[in-house]
Amino acid sequence: MKKTLAPLYHGTLKEHVEIIVNNFELNNNNPFIIPSNNHADWLGRGVYFWEDSYENGKWWANIKSKGKEIGVICASVEVDFNDFLNMDLRKSQEDFQCFIRSMNEQLKAHKKAVDLDSNKIIEDFSGCTSYKRGEYAKLIAVFAEIEGYKVIKKTFEQKKILPDGTIDRGRTGHVDIRFPELSPYYTNTQICVRDQSVIKNLECVSV
Repeated sequence: MKKTLAPLYHGTLKEHVEIIVNNFELNNNNPFIIPSNNHADWLGRGVYFWEDSYENGKWWANIKSKGKEIGVICASVEVDFNDFLNMDLRKSQEDFQCFIRSMNEQLKAHKKAVDLDSNKIIEDFSGCTSYKRGEYAKLIAVFAEIEGYKVIKKTFEQKKILPDGTIDRGRTGHVDIRFPELSPYYTNTQICVRDQSVIKNLECVSV
């Protein structure tokens, strides 16, 4: 069974858009977008798209452009369910926690002084330090590599950090009707494409 993800938006420099689209049309089974290698990225190495949000694609392009002209690419992805890791699902989160615990056991067996807290690592790290975001990204990248996932999906939320450094989770069992400070990371979904062969359509969207 196949999973289709669309529309997905990728913001970049305008000068790169035509090259990317042309390379996609030529294809030849080669990657046509340079994957991000930044460990502070949320989901490890891959090509990042915003799900359903042209505005976020444009926002991200502006962040990276340094005053240059920008462009936004719209894509659709088709991937086998077995190759798709949806980190919004409880089952996927539980599998990831089991993986972290397994890593702990292996590290302890080799007498490595490390203790990975699966409950903390599994949380969204919006608003936390880049170190913790990087820790999450590295672990999920290893998990995806071992399991053979080609696409990862995760919805991130902007959380309020309290003065003592802890996360304000609100009152359990109550609905919080306060509106948080607007942020492009607030309940928006990112798609990390690890294998570009799953991209089935790609076109330029005018800015």
